[in-house]
Amino acid sequence: MSEPSVNDTSDTESLEDEIEPKLKYVRLSNDLQNILLTSSATCIGVHPKFVCIGSHWGVIHLLDHQGNSIKSKELRPHTVGVNQICIDGSGEYIATCSDDGKVFIHGLFSKENSLHLNVGRLVKTVALDPMYYKYGANRRFITGDDKLTLYERTFLGSLKPTVLCESEGLVRSLCWGENFIAWSSNIGVRVYDITARCSLGLIKWEEHPGISIDKFRCNLRWADSRTLLIGWVDTVRVCVIRRRSNYELVNRDLPEYLVDPVSTFKTEFYICGIAPLDHQLVLLGFPKELDENQKSLRPQLYIVEYRDNDYSDVCTDSLSLRGYEEYTVNDYHLDVLIDENRFFIVAPRDVVIASPYDLDDRIQWFIQHNKFEDALDILMQNDSRHIHRHTVQSVGIDYLDHLLSREMYDSAGKLCMKIFGKDSNTWEDQIYKFATVHQLRSVSPYIPRTLESKLNPHIYEMILYEFLKLDAKASTNEENKGSNFLYKLSTTLFTSTHASRKEKSVFNIDSYNEERSAFLKLRDPPQIPEGLPPLLVFKEDNRHTTLDDMNPQCLKVQQA
Repeated sequence: MSEPSVNDTSDTESLEDEIEPKLKYVRLSNDLQNILLTSSATCIGVHPKFVCIGSHWGVIHLLDHQGNSIKSKELRPHTVGVNQICIDGSGEYIATCSDDGKVFIHGLFSKENSLHLNVGRLVKTVALDPMYYKYGANRRFITGDDKLTLYERTFLGSLKPTVLCESEGLVRSLCWGENFIAWSSNIGVRVYDITARCSLGLIKWEEHPGISIDKFRCNLRWADSRTLLIGWVDTVRVCVIRRRSNYELVNRDLPEYLVDPVSTFKTEFYICGIAPLDHQLVLLGFPKELDENQKSLRPQLYIVEYRDNDYSDVCTDSLSLRGYEEYTVNDYHLDVLIDENRFFIVAPRDVVIASPYDLDDRIQWFIQHNKFEDALDILMQNDSRHIHRHTVQSVGIDYLDHLLSREMYDSAGKLCMKIFGKDSNTWEDQIYKFATVHQLRSVSPYIPRTLESKLNPHIYEMILYEFLKLDAKASTNEENKGSNFLYKLSTTLFTSTHASRKEKSVFNIDSYNEERSAFLKLRDPPQIPEGLPPLLVFKEDNRHTTLDDMNPQCLKVQQA
């Protein structure tokens, strides 16, 4: 049975197929696929160099971004499921925690600052100082259980704990971003200034009738050093850390910084993860409704534009993750590499990477949906150095084939002039497509006719031959468009059927080539049979004579 598509579309969504997508999806496979056959993913940590997957067996799997295991890097620090993985800024240290009460810090390249800490309580979350790898950085990290505790190395190398907050319930989520730390408890989200060692305030979360917020994971993400994203239950808050004015600081004993919520809005789904995408948000959503069998529906990935107290959907993709029917909102996770705009969607039996369409992806999508003009616009409006798989000419040839298949010959002719310009080689390669369908007349107004860009003389002879064969009245005009240098024959004689005869002429390239070869062997103009008034065009040594007093009729010349 074939692998299901990651972003599933049903028949009811056929109209949406015409809407350009924003994200592409790739399922992480290779070794990871085998790992998830016998284990379930409980969390993820991502770094530009590698990916860490925590399992319900307490194992940490280190993988590259294609899902291949990094040899000798499988870690077994816990006896039960891993709750959270945190990676420092350099990718040298990994911190994990679990309900077994243990915190584990592992150095990938050095054991000097590795650590095993038994807290003796359920540890739901852990965060490394982003600068943990730096010498002299005190090697700080924070754990969250029934209180929030900061650990740091002293001058003598011992571990010093400092309780930052307690008595607010179990710490369930934690996120460290440069100088500020955010964490969630049973009552809301608190932000802490790690430099000033003071709280910047509590963002209380509103109660939901019939819903206990402690049943939902709070999703925290620093979009940058001063912007905090919060997604909890079905509410999103975007908060900015702002420095107080000098007037505020002079008259009151207040922290230097404050938390300013700039946007708050409710969604129609439960939130499993939140991440930034330029000036938009990416939300991993879990439908509130169930299907007719009381099973979970597919999770969805949303890109939204947020305003003060509202948002609008930019795009929505339904995700066909393995086993989604059996999962709940807390079974899904979303992580991100912000600088790369790569989003990692985790389910117990599946990991999918989403990333925005690049220019090549957009062009390919337009080609697949027969929107060639849009594809050409992208090529012509962007630097070609940023486009690697397509060129104006390659897309133009696809477009030409499309127009010819639709019998849109005039449009195809105009396209050739736009795409091929004065490229005689491409003109000569593609013009035979018109010849095979007897439509050289459609492209003739657009072919190059200057000395600098002239085509092989055989091309012009083919066009004039088709005019005389299929449209005798237009043949004289076509012949007059050409200059003498366009024709190579020392003697060229073109014929057409009798105007009085209503026979259909079928153009045949082989037949034409045979007649052309015969013409080349002629050294003297043939004699015109008596009784036939022909149109004779004779070219030789840049002189040509036209028998204007004779009507165009048929003259069939056989080689003597």
